[in-house]
Amino acid sequence: MPNFLYKSLAKPSQLRSQKTLDGILTAAKNAIAEKNFEQIKITDICRTAGVTTGAFYARFPEKKDILFPLMEHLKHETNIVVDGFNPSLNSIENDLIGFFNDLILVFRLNAGLIHTLISQAYQHKKIATELRCLNTEVFKKLEAIFSSLNSDWETTAFKQSLQFALLSTLSVLRETIFDELFSSGKKVIPDEFVTKELTNMFCRYLRL
Repeated sequence: MPNFLYKSLAKPSQLRSQKTLDGILTAAKNAIAEKNFEQIKITDICRTAGVTTGAFYARFPEKKDILFPLMEHLKHETNIVVDGFNPSLNSIENDLIGFFNDLILVFRLNAGLIHTLISQAYQHKKIATELRCLNTEVFKKLEAIFSSLNSDWETTAFKQSLQFALLSTLSVLRETIFDELFSSGKKVIPDEFVTKELTNMFCRYLRL
């Protein structure tokens, strides 16, 4: 059911509950962008969201549980970028530049969250599993996109090269964004340079 339709049919109590949840998630995401996850207090999240700690615990038994709906939102934003990637063999480099530009924006807007998820994955198996699922989903979608461009790219060897290219470029992208995160948000490298380097790296690995 579309969200706007749900809201129009929802009871006032349901709308208030959704507003409370949205407030908690927004406050948590903002806190994660500014502090280490271990330093964040539930009382601070609740104070910012304007809700009681009881409202928080009614939805999240533990602090780390708030990371899962935030991860779902990150997955949604990432899927929008991947689903919107429609490359052509005649303009593959320009299409990749646009793709990486969009990914940079998603990474930048969620830098604190991504950093938190990666660090928490070492401690919590479920978070690690969800991150792997996100990566796998992205890889499979991109495999299908590239395979549709050229039947020669349906081979196992190409898919392995594609996965290596994605892992390498995403690693560089993540490190670039984290450099910004720990430099008070200051851009360390211009986007134009980053996207061009990522595109060159990607094409080199895939021999495009």
